[in-house]
Amino acid sequence: MQRDGAWKVVPSAELVTGDLVKLSLGAVVAADVKILDGSVLLDQSMLTGESVPVESSAGVETYADLEPIIREQRSSDARLQ
Repeated sequence: MQRDGAWKVVPSAELVTGDLVKLSLGAVVAADVKILDGSVLLDQSMLTGESVPVESSAGVETYADLEPIIREQRSSDARLQ
């Protein structure tokens, strides 16, 4: 999470609206977020039952407890809604 210009790891309970988070391969999205940068495939099967990952990119809102499947070598940035 990035707050006040510094990146740090914090428990999801400490995240607040406006925090910038990185979505990384193998991690679970810790909160409802809006994708700001990058492109990511999200496993939404827990929510929808759909077995095919859904592509998300800048401007897309997504939900907590989803597992990102990153398409590029770098992670994607997202902001808490």
